[in-house]
Amino acid sequence: MTQILKFVSVMIIFLSVFSKLVYSSKPTTTPYWPCNTRADCLYKECDYPAKPFCVSSKCLCV
Repeated sequence: MTQILKFVSVMIIFLSVFSKLVYSSKPTTTPYWPCNTRADCLYKECDYPAKPFCVSSKCLCV
């Protein structure tokens, strides 16, 4: 019986850590960032050779 309780508690801890990792990585996976100028997009990562540009107030990889 105690082994089952240990297993359940370990699973709960694992799930809570995993969900935090998923939520913390969400903002970087958004397709665009809000922006006013191209300088706001300099930190957006784009796959080479695409470059970040500010298009209609959104950072897009072009």
